[in-house]
Amino acid sequence: MLRLMEAEIKKLHASKMWWLLAAGAVLPALITSLSFLEDRDISWLIFMHVALLIFNVQSLLIFSSFAAFLRAREYEENMLEVILCYPYPKRNFLFSKLVIMLLAIGITVILFGMCTLLSGSILLKASLPPALFRHFIKILLLVSLMHFLLSPAAFFLAGLTHMAVSGVIYGIAGMCLCMMLYSTDFIQFIPMCIPFVLTDHILGMDVMKILPDYGVHWSILAVWPVLFLFADAKKQEDIYSRSQ
Repeated sequence: MLRLMEAEIKKLHASKMWWLLAAGAVLPALITSLSFLEDRDISWLIFMHVALLIFNVQSLLIFSSFAAFLRAREYEENMLEVILCYPYPKRNFLFSKLVIMLLAIGITVILFGMCTLLSGSILLKASLPPALFRHFIKILLLVSLMHFLLSPAAFFLAGLTHMAVSGVIYGIAGMCLCMMLYSTDFIQFIPMCIPFVLTDHILGMDVMKILPDYGVHWSILAVWPVLFLFADAKKQEDIYSRSQ
């Protein structure tokens, strides 16, 4: 597994996908700062509220594109047949990509948190309350988990279509759903929109009305990756059987 992860990192190092994650980490804080550049009466809570909304919507595109690139690269470069000949359990190839995806999401969220705190300190010129800081860290951990649970869908679509662009379309669809259904109650039951809605509610903002029990939302997020991982495993089994 470690050798597979090392191979994935080397492949990514030769690509320009890391810049996509860097942009995903920096842009939300930058956009939020520019939005409130003339408004110095805002609070830390409002600043975090807007930054998290932008990050969660934008990340649907960033992370799904990254996941699809990880998965579709072997198809687009005609390397899949060679990879299947390696003496590794076939599921390990997918698991190694999922681990890399988790690391990429974690690093991006950490950088986003740092950029948000830095830009907020410069703009607001006020100290961050310790209680809000601890709450923000908790939310960042939940954000990482939620976006990771959404990533298997992008993996599956890339494996199904053999094209990384499928992840881009998946991400754009999620962004459009968040924007179009922002004021509806139904949005909280759409898996791709749950980080957008749930994070804001956990922060303490009551902009979007959702169920007080988060169990429904977490259940949806838990079932979502299982469905796509199962479908992906069946598809890979069929590919491997045909290659024999």
